[in-house]
Amino acid sequence: MAPPTAVARTLYRSLLRTARQYGQSPVLCSLLHRTGRTDRWDPKQGPYPCGHRGGGRDSSDNSTKPSDIPEEELHSVRLPPESARDLSRGYDELRRTHYRHTRAAGRGEELGASAAVGDDGTASGSSGNVIVEGSAADDGTIKIEIIPGDDLDSHLEEYVMSKFRNGSNDRPSHEVLFRKLLQEVMGGGDAQMRFPSHIVSDNDAGRLEEVVRREFRAPALGEWDGSVMGSSVPPISAYFTNDSRREAAFLALRELNRKLVWAESLGMKFMSVARKRKNDGKDEATAAPKRSRQAAKDVYPMRTNSPSSYLRPGTFLVAHPLLPGYFSRAVIVILEHTDVAADEDEGNLSGAGGTYGVIVNRPSMSSVPTDNGALRPRALREVLRPDCIPPILRRSFGDSTVREGGPVNVSVQMLSIASPDTEEALGIGGTVLPMVLSDDRDEQLEHISAAAVDSDLAVYFNGDLVKAAGQVFEGKMDRDDFSFLVGASVWSVGQLQSEIERGFWIPCRGPPQIAYSGMCEHLEEEEDTSASSANGKERKDEKKKRPKPDLWLSMMCAAGEGEAELAQLIADEGEYDVNGEACDDF
Repeated sequence: MAPPTAVARTLYRSLLRTARQYGQSPVLCSLLHRTGRTDRWDPKQGPYPCGHRGGGRDSSDNSTKPSDIPEEELHSVRLPPESARDLSRGYDELRRTHYRHTRAAGRGEELGASAAVGDDGTASGSSGNVIVEGSAADDGTIKIEIIPGDDLDSHLEEYVMSKFRNGSNDRPSHEVLFRKLLQEVMGGGDAQMRFPSHIVSDNDAGRLEEVVRREFRAPALGEWDGSVMGSSVPPISAYFTNDSRREAAFLALRELNRKLVWAESLGMKFMSVARKRKNDGKDEATAAPKRSRQAAKDVYPMRTNSPSSYLRPGTFLVAHPLLPGYFSRAVIVILEHTDVAADEDEGNLSGAGGTYGVIVNRPSMSSVPTDNGALRPRALREVLRPDCIPPILRRSFGDSTVREGGPVNVSVQMLSIASPDTEEALGIGGTVLPMVLSDDRDEQLEHISAAAVDSDLAVYFNGDLVKAAGQVFEGKMDRDDFSFLVGASVWSVGQLQSEIERGFWIPCRGPPQIAYSGMCEHLEEEEDTSASSANGKERKDEKKKRPKPDLWLSMMCAAGEGEAELAQLIADEGEYDVNGEACDDF
């Protein structure tokens, strides 16, 4: 094995220092996430094909690919001082970029204009009545705009040096290596996101440092000897050239530092390694886990190692803070779950095997704003067609607000809360939403009735809507005893389990009343010591500690100390920050 260069040693030390910063904070580790994209190459196929830096080119292109740049030309490129100090990318990558920018300027000269490469990577110049402007992107695409004169239409010439094809085998080799290592750092498998408590329970916080040490010590391509190394399986880096490994290391350092910058911008406080070790020396075994005052009362996280423990009615699903799209910051309650296909005639709401639930913390907003331009929740009369609303239903529930249960279009669903005696007397019907008492499903089966029905109040779903309206009209029940949702969230068999394994949701158990109201109680308030305050500072501090009316935030805070810190960081995030994108989103 060739001795490491000075650049490699410096890069190794930088990565190691950064990895240690992550090793002391599961919350920081949770900011590392993947897109879930995979590459078709597998180590069983042998070494990654040499020269894979960006794939092929169009058949009409007669120019040079970055991977085909003559080695002597590439190493003859002299980088400007500001580029040479850029440690976010490897020197070869910087040389290739500068080479492409120079080619853009050269192409401009060929077209009759004197062009120069600027610090921003653009080439421009003019000659007579011809203006040439060119720019080179890092993917190798150069675009040059030729403006023949003020009175003539301009046209665009695309001078393509290289263009990625859609096939994943055309990814640059260092990106493939980085993506493989990122997948391992996140626990392997399909994990795309991780919750802090799962990182702690799996003892994964130090895995990043272990991977850095192992991969830098991996032998060069073709030098692996399992009989000597003590293992028949070489590290993943041993399948790649030294150039690819160096580029992957630069890419890793850039992505890790991007997340550090993002965490700092969110307000995260960092602890020095020495201070962390000092705190670790204290007796943590006797220290009780901290519970945020924002935490929802009587809500606890559930184990995810056994799907049967959480795939059941009454379980709440809390979205990961980094989950984008429609389900961002959603709290869902599971209403039904079946492991095998079932007949619609048997009463299964989803119409097939799988999981059926509703989002409980999202109002259904009207497209018609209020007088001051603000959005407002929809009322039930706006959701149902006028010819489908019986008069008694309009009188009893016409003004009741509606929540959005999910993207699947289903009819209005009703949740009600009543004592078992009231339900027996009025006969509105519906299915009891059980309270999950334990992670052990078998242990709880005999206690479901006691937990949901024999308590003071029980939550029912999908009772008789017209009969409920009649009881409200007659004054036997109150309108506030009912809540309504439109739409549902449905998963096919195995789909929800897959999403939880990928880190999209953390399952929790809690009071069914959360599903009915979309709100929760919080932990008991601490004693107020500010009553005699002269300047009101203590009262101001107490007000700042008051829980926010945010169910998702409260459920996250109840899921664990790390989850509370992570949720608070993301909840206070302002404008979109590119540093928050997935590490392999390139």
